[in-house]
Amino acid sequence: MGDGDVVVVQLLFEAGMTANIQAILHTPHFLRTHIFGSKMWAEVRNSTHPDETSGVADLQVYHSLEDTNTTRYDWSDSVSANLENWASAITNGTEYLNKNFEMMHNIEVLNALSNPPKKGGCGVIIVKRN
Repeated sequence: MGDGDVVVVQLLFEAGMTANIQAILHTPHFLRTHIFGSKMWAEVRNSTHPDETSGVADLQVYHSLEDTNTTRYDWSDSVSANLENWASAITNGTEYLNKNFEMMHNIEVLNALSNPPKKGGCGVIIVKRN
C-alpha cells in the first residue's frame, strides 16, 4: 500500500465520548467509523469505495449487543450537495449546513493527519463544541 491508503483517526470529545475513524482505500470494502460513549455506541459501514457512484452505508446504533437499530442509506453525491449548499448560502443567504466550529475541527483533524507525530508518538485531538 502506498501513502494515503490507510487513515486512522482517534477523536476524544470534551463530553467524554471517543470516535475511531478508519479507512483503508486499497481495500474497497473497508470504510468504518466507530463512535463510543458510556451508554451507547455506533458504527457506520460503507459498502463501496468513495469513488464509486453507488452502494450503501449502514448506520448501526447499539444500546447493548441485544438492543441495536440499523438504518441503511443509499449512496448520494454529498460532495456536490455540500458545494451547492455553500453556493446557495453565498448567493441566496440560505443557511450553510456546516457550522464554523465544525469546519474548524475538520481543519484540526486534517492538520493532524498531514503533520503526524514522530514515529512512536501519538497526536491527540480534543473536540470541543464552541
